[in-house]
Amino acid sequence: MHTLQFIIRPTQKGNSQQSRNGAAGKSMEKHVPSDLINDILSRLPVKSLLRFKCVSRGWCFLINDQNFIKLHLKRSTQSNSHSSLVIVQYTKLSLVDLSSLLVVEEVVDDSLKQLFRGPIKVLGICNGLLCLSNSAYNCNILWNTSTREHLTLPPVPENSLLYRTPKTMKLFGLGYDPIDDDYKVIFVSQTFQSKHKGIFYSLRSKSWGKIHDYSNWIYCGSVSGVYASGALHWLVSRSWKEMMDDSDVFIVAINLNTHKQRFIRCPDQDQHQDQEYKAWNIPPHRFVFNTIGVLGEQLCAMDVNGSRYSTVEIWLMKKYGVQESWTRLFSIPYFYTGYIC
Repeated sequence: MHTLQFIIRPTQKGNSQQSRNGAAGKSMEKHVPSDLINDILSRLPVKSLLRFKCVSRGWCFLINDQNFIKLHLKRSTQSNSHSSLVIVQYTKLSLVDLSSLLVVEEVVDDSLKQLFRGPIKVLGICNGLLCLSNSAYNCNILWNTSTREHLTLPPVPENSLLYRTPKTMKLFGLGYDPIDDDYKVIFVSQTFQSKHKGIFYSLRSKSWGKIHDYSNWIYCGSVSGVYASGALHWLVSRSWKEMMDDSDVFIVAINLNTHKQRFIRCPDQDQHQDQEYKAWNIPPHRFVFNTIGVLGEQLCAMDVNGSRYSTVEIWLMKKYGVQESWTRLFSIPYFYTGYIC
């Protein structure tokens, strides 16, 4: 998704071309209602809007306005018309236009490569913003895929009380707090004793803060949190033994406003086994969820059954936080055929 969110600097004024554009913009504003201009502009791609900031001071002010940015983001999300796939290859970061799957654009410029001096890691994605880091996690930036603007986060405070031992595992995430209208970056460190400490960076206050200490879970999926419904989510288990046995995998959600954790169970196998398995001659199986994500702003989970007759299933939580609202969207049987020579 492409968005105007983040750093948008006012355009410089004074040259003759901008003066002519400004006159044209003022003329248009006299004949076209401002509400109609607002409505039309809010449906355009970000690249067009960045060019149109030069039309007039009024248009520049409108496009920079936070209410307009929120409207543009809402419509981009609903229409899903300006979406891109992010591909990371060591020091290379590219965007693929999902409308064609043909347009591949390398988007990390030389200044960012010099900043990282090594492999690029994506710590989180939210509303077209990326949180990027280097391999040591001591250089972290927020980067807008559309405007190409970036903000370097201040160093993590030494007194943050994060676990810093070599055996520490780190979880990350970027999300939006709708209550405080704030973007936040979450860092959580986890020891092998299942103890956790966390901090967050607030884009609104431009400062780091400490969050609650968490316990009684071990992450077993991606280290990057999935953003949905004002919270970041990770696949976790209650113990190392349960994680190795895939016996009890669930989702932990950290609310970006209160910073408190809650637990969400994955789809229950006894509740959802049905006649489709019998039609495919596939015996009932224990769900093994190894990936979570977002579809249409709703939390989803993927189940891969590793038996000889296997299925890949995508589940969607239609009502956030309600266990009974898990719904299977896709269930695709496939068979191992061996190697093809």
